[in-house]
Amino acid sequence: MKYTILALFYLMYALIIPLAIASAQTDIDESAAPVRLATVPIIVNTKTRVSEEGLRHMEYKIANAVHVPLNDTLKWVDYIPAYESNAAFKEVRQEVTGNRKKIKFKELMKPLANKLNADIVICTVIHHCKQYTIMTFSWDHNLHLVSTASVEMIIYDSRTDEIKNKKTSRFYNGDYDQRGTCEFLALECIDILIEELQPRNKLTRY
Repeated sequence: MKYTILALFYLMYALIIPLAIASAQTDIDESAAPVRLATVPIIVNTKTRVSEEGLRHMEYKIANAVHVPLNDTLKWVDYIPAYESNAAFKEVRQEVTGNRKKIKFKELMKPLANKLNADIVICTVIHHCKQYTIMTFSWDHNLHLVSTASVEMIIYDSRTDEIKNKKTSRFYNGDYDQRGTCEFLALECIDILIEELQPRNKLTRY
């Protein structure tokens, strides 16, 4: 009896999922082209080194925030490869800013979208990521950690010529804790920016 119920469950699952996909495909306007999305690899605009592992975690969060389920089937978003976005960003940065040291990254979004033929461009910039430790004079000589992080996220929609950008910061001052490191604070900043800007909501077909 137990195996019969399981067999029926798997049969229903096998039938329902293809029907759900077919229904989703039917609801999509076939004449609308996929949304071309360029996500620029995280820009570290600070002298402090950010680890490769830390950057991978941050970029994973951003990729997850614009992930569209069943996209291989639905073809809703055309994700422009990161290496293309990165190469185009470097070219545009040189063309627009030249030798200027101080720039506003949002100035680069429109020409970058034009170069990549992108509908949406997402750019995340780490402006500050710094920490230092102090040995306390308590009996157990605990390490005291002081750290800070500041991150900006920019989202440009070339279809409406609309740009949104927000910056947020986090600060920690206390006993040494991995969750108080500057890279962890930068991750928290990205979580906050994703929540505020809702990048997935920009992936609308026109």
